[in-house]
Amino acid sequence: MPAKWPAEKERELRRLVASQRHTYHEIATLMGIGRNDVATKASALGLSNPVYLRRRTKHKHLRGALLEYYLTHSAKECQEHFGLTPSEFKSCLTVAYRDPKLAHIRKDTRRHDSWSVAESVELLRRSGVQPRLMIARHLSRGGVHAVKEQLYRLGTGSKALNGMPAKWVHAAFPLHCDRLPYVKTSAGPTGGTGFQFVIVPWVALRPLLRCRIDPLLKRYIRIMSSYQRWIFDGRSTASIVRSIGMYAKEKPCRLRSVSRRAPLRKPR
Repeated sequence: MPAKWPAEKERELRRLVASQRHTYHEIATLMGIGRNDVATKASALGLSNPVYLRRRTKHKHLRGALLEYYLTHSAKECQEHFGLTPSEFKSCLTVAYRDPKLAHIRKDTRRHDSWSVAESVELLRRSGVQPRLMIARHLSRGGVHAVKEQLYRLGTGSKALNGMPAKWVHAAFPLHCDRLPYVKTSAGPTGGTGFQFVIVPWVALRPLLRCRIDPLLKRYIRIMSSYQRWIFDGRSTASIVRSIGMYAKEKPCRLRSVSRRAPLRKPR
């Protein structure tokens, strides 16, 4: 049984439910309490609140027509054509996509074929240097999630995949950090912060292994520099640094495909 509420609080709950204008979540926000507490108390008082269900099924008759129209029109055009607000359009579209009977008219532009070796290598070359959305568009792989899923399948992240972050470099090599080739990438955290990662390619750190640094860090640099030479086909340090710099300055584009490449050589 829910805890006993003050009579005044119960009257407020009854009034809000009777108004038939608010969902339990909205009522909880107005009353400053948890949604589960409101729903439990309403059930104990024998109250019924069909607002959420009514909103969910309000545009049920439009779902099929909306999906068909959306195949050849933009979201804004759909909203104007059917007289929907942005939130109503999103809600109706979400429910329509979950209906298996309407699966044949879903607007799905994602590719469902497996990633080729060439695509995966190109993804690794650009990871941590370009935004994920830009990489996805370059590879014609849809959006951010396609890139994140492939990185997950490859068992890696992207932030420091092509170089050590500048802060790490300053901490590990204070006497040599001024003469290293820093690259300001176009990648960075989402959310409109405007911050972009600055890295030093791993191959450029290989000559500094003679310095007195932590053995674990030395091993990590050796492994990552070998990996970087591998994905860049064993090219020279200067060539790899130059390529990463070009990726960082590259403007967003959309290419149809990535050319097939020769089998990869194993790292030495």
